[in-house]
Amino acid sequence: MAFYIISTLFTILYGVLLLPVRLPTKGQFIVASAHQSPLETLILYAELRHVVTVLKKELKTLPMIGMGLMALKMVFVDRDKKIAALRKMVQECEMRIKEGRTLVLFPEGTTRRHDNTESRLHRGVAAVYSKVSLPVVPVVLDTGRYWPGDIFTLSKKKGKAKIKILPAIAPGWTRKSL
Repeated sequence: MAFYIISTLFTILYGVLLLPVRLPTKGQFIVASAHQSPLETLILYAELRHVVTVLKKELKTLPMIGMGLMALKMVFVDRDKKIAALRKMVQECEMRIKEGRTLVLFPEGTTRRHDNTESRLHRGVAAVYSKVSLPVVPVVLDTGRYWPGDIFTLSKKKGKAKIKILPAIAPGWTRKSL
C-alpha cells in the first residue's frame, strides 16, 4: 500500500515540475489526451489551471467523488445518447471555456489498454475545437502499463510512465484534418 501512495505522490510531483515546460504559457487551450488509467486524469488536474474534464456520467454516482466532481462543474457525458450527448457536451464546454477554464478531453472516450493499437477517436474534441477556436494540445502516454484502467485496482506495477506533450495545433483546421 505504501508503494502506491509514494508512487502516486512522486508522479504528481514529477509532473508538477516538468509538465508546465511543454504547455502553452499564455491563453486558453484544449488538452486532448490518451486515456489509459486514472493517473493521467490526476496529473492533468494537478498541473493545469482551472481544469474542467469531460467525464462519463456514471462517475456522478461514486460516493463522495461524484459530489466533488459535480461541485467542480465537470462536464458529464451520457454516452448512450450519442448526438444529443455531443451537443450538450459542446454547449457545456463552451460555458466552461467562457469561465476561463482549461478543457481536458479524452478523444477515445474511455480508458484503453496500453497495448491496444486500435484507436477510435470520437468527434467530441473536433466538435469543441471547431466551436471555440482554441489550440489543441495532444498528449500521448503509456500510464496503462503501470496503473490499469480501474481506479481501485491493486494490480499496479513499478515503472516509469512516459507522458509526451505534443506541439499545440492552432485553431482553424477542419474537423477532418484535426
